[in-house]
Amino acid sequence: MDLPNYTAHFIFQSIYSTIGIVLYLMQLWFILSNSGKIYGTTYYYLRAVDIIVNLITIANGFIMMKLTRIAGHEGLLVSFYDMIDATFSCRVFIMLSYLLAYYQYIIVFIISVNRVVVLFQWKSSGKMTSYETAQIVGYIWIMNLHRGGFGVPSLVKKDTANEKEPIVVMKTVNKVNNYMKEYEVQKFLSERKECKHIVEMFEMHEVGNVAMFLMEYLIQEDLQQRIEAQVSLSLTKAQYFYRQLIRGLEFIHSKRICHRDIKPANLFLDGRDCLKIGDFGLSDYYMDAQGNQILLRNRVGSQFASAPEVWSTNNLRVARTPTDRCSTRIVLFALCTRYMNFMNFNIGSSAWSQLDGKVILFLRDVLSHTPQDRLTIQDIKAEPWYMEDIGRVLPIPEPVWLRPELEDM
Repeated sequence: MDLPNYTAHFIFQSIYSTIGIVLYLMQLWFILSNSGKIYGTTYYYLRAVDIIVNLITIANGFIMMKLTRIAGHEGLLVSFYDMIDATFSCRVFIMLSYLLAYYQYIIVFIISVNRVVVLFQWKSSGKMTSYETAQIVGYIWIMNLHRGGFGVPSLVKKDTANEKEPIVVMKTVNKVNNYMKEYEVQKFLSERKECKHIVEMFEMHEVGNVAMFLMEYLIQEDLQQRIEAQVSLSLTKAQYFYRQLIRGLEFIHSKRICHRDIKPANLFLDGRDCLKIGDFGLSDYYMDAQGNQILLRNRVGSQFASAPEVWSTNNLRVARTPTDRCSTRIVLFALCTRYMNFMNFNIGSSAWSQLDGKVILFLRDVLSHTPQDRLTIQDIKAEPWYMEDIGRVLPIPEPVWLRPELEDM
């Protein structure tokens, strides 16, 4: 029997191999031409392995075709050219066998084209989807989250064979002036795990004009979602969350850092209702290296959760830590009443009628525009309502991080 004509095979294989090699060389060119940018070793490792494996796949397919022709073997691929004389069922079987033999090459080809397109898009605009961004830094995209405190973050998992790798939150931010400070502050506060009420920051990657933060994933919602989802929170639960917030804030202030954006959307809950403070994008130091106080000179944060003096003072020069402490009271007001906008309520408002008398006394200094009249952290922890065990929630031992001389800075 004459050997079948392999011309069509080799034309297809040659065209495919040429295009595939060109695509992979383009990927290598992108990596080498942008080597000055910070991608992280994971990016280079994954791209190099991917390119090498796929080049081997192409070479293997080409070599196998060559060997088949030399040996003159007649298999299913050979019969593809003679199936005009075969039965219908045989034709279907031969066609499926042919497609299965090439499925891996087709898939690799599609993936290669997609990745080159992604790299071109990044080169021209610097914008990528969450899926593409996660892939570049060696993570697998799972889903997007919609949480105000984290913007529009994603759930991702490290692309390894280890099934025990934890799911983490990937937050993508533009590389503006404060992105590095946000990372450094949150990393500094959480890396030693001194306080469990801080969202842990793991690592940061930079790609083009964006930075990606990889942070602890808390399985429950943020505090704002909890407040909005329930008709009302019990006073026991409100006190439980507020105590945790004060402990976290005391720890932050003990490191000479002011959060400046304490609000329910930036407070996150894990599976055991442990409250953790996140989103340090507006945080800053309130004391310099020489121990001098740094005053707040610009209006930052959400107006509804800010201290009164921040939005009512014309020449803004106010102490920073009292604004954080005031924001905690506004969070407590929201926990007890479900009203987020404290600024719209006065002492005669119907919202106050929902509050227990002791809570009203505890909140009394929130209306004060004078930071010096505001309770310090230690004063708050000594208040009867704070110390009283409402319901059956057992009190958690109160660590003391903050020195008294730092309270009013």
